[in-house]
Amino acid sequence: MIREALSLGALGYVNKSRAQTDLLPALDLLLAGKRFVSSGLRFSEGTEGQAPRGQETLFYSDDSVLTEGLTRFVGSALSAGKAAMVWAIESHRDRLLQRLRAGGVDIDGAIDRGLYM
Repeated sequence: MIREALSLGALGYVNKSRAQTDLLPALDLLLAGKRFVSSGLRFSEGTEGQAPRGQETLFYSDDSVLTEGLTRFVGSALSAGKAAMVWAIESHRDRLLQRLRAGGVDIDGAIDRGLYM
């Protein structure tokens, strides 16, 4: 999962169990354009040095703001023929899929082609 996230353009990964100690150092490195992966996690070394393809951080006040932001971001990536990976709880993923389909995004085709995970 970490390797896939990095290959899709993520610049970092913070393990949830290490968030209290790793989050601020990760943000400092990411803002400096460097990659961060929590210690103890394994990923493929072949991903180093790749340019990010696009990413978005969204702080949201309620689920509708989250769904709107994800729909916009994922929809634009898929419409441009690019890949998108969403890591979210099931109810958020379900709402996102509904919104993408309603917006005319061929989400089933994207899943079949491995462009949406």
